[in-house]
Amino acid sequence: MQRVSIWKYGLENKKIAFIGDLLRGRTVKSLTLLLNKVKGTKLYFVAPKTFQIKSDILEQLNIDYELTDDFEKVLPEMDVVYMTRLQDEYKHEGISENEVIDTNKYSINSNNINKIKNNAIILHPLPRRNEIAVEIDKNKRAKYWGQCGNGMWVRVALIMEMFGVNI
Repeated sequence: MQRVSIWKYGLENKKIAFIGDLLRGRTVKSLTLLLNKVKGTKLYFVAPKTFQIKSDILEQLNIDYELTDDFEKVLPEMDVVYMTRLQDEYKHEGISENEVIDTNKYSINSNNINKIKNNAIILHPLPRRNEIAVEIDKNKRAKYWGQCGNGMWVRVALIMEMFGVNI
């Protein structure tokens, strides 16, 4: 498993797209607030209207951002594509039971992978459904498996710190 290093890619002056369920996604909310502290970052929140990020997060931002539902339009501009799954299995205020959302409209597959910059990276907090096709896993831009491994080591470090373990 290859690790993802932010030092290799850097964070300053990057365009970062969050795609999927931005309304309920914990990782999106925490990353948004963290990236708010990075110079020159522009965030793109890409989701159907009913899954768009809420104003409580947006009101805390002092960096550029854009809300859109046009996934295909933003893909070519992004340095980081942070995919999340549309959590349409949950009932939520404002989301009708009869509302049908084309989840394929918010997915990376062999039809649109080449719209993404060659040096961009694709991240995902996992688990996934169909928002990233399995054939993308071997693409050099897919960094979510390394992201998963990094998360494990961060949790190990936090647990060690909580229990006062020194190595």
